[in-house]
Amino acid sequence: MRNLESLDLSVNQLSGSIPQSLSQLSFLSYLNLSFNHLSGRIPGPQLSTFKGDSYSGNNGLCGTPLS
Repeated sequence: MRNLESLDLSVNQLSGSIPQSLSQLSFLSYLNLSFNHLSGRIPGPQLSTFKGDSYSGNNGLCGTPLS
């Protein structure tokens, strides 16, 4: 799964924090976790490179690119 390039988990009722392991997906070029119930800090430098739209609708999230 390390070569995963695209991940869309939007509108899935996901809750809790974003797993640190997602930040190890070095080939990931598209990520959409919007409109779930995620909370906590966005992990790792890799996941902070995506636009804020990737995380919109998760009021409990914080960190770059949201801050």
